[in-house]
Amino acid sequence: MGLKVNMYSAKTTSSSYTLDIETLSIEFAIGTICTVIAIAGYQSQLLLIFIPFLIIAIACFSLISYNIYQYFSDKKNCQGSSTKKSD
Repeated sequence: MGLKVNMYSAKTTSSSYTLDIETLSIEFAIGTICTVIAIAGYQSQLLLIFIPFLIIAIACFSLISYNIYQYFSDKKNCQGSSTKKSD
């Protein structure tokens, strides 16, 4: 006698479009959590916790600053190209 099993597979969604504020808030949250864990690892003198979380926190905050730089750079280029078109 056979056993009937219903399989429900998870449907994937395309995550290719995210708002800039969503990306910044997620990176800031991850960076903050990793910073807190790195500080706790430093205070307890556990280098195996301190070093990886410090690297991740630095990477997150670097990506935040790069995204902000790119936003203002793109905004400046758009304003510059719009004034050239009107001339």
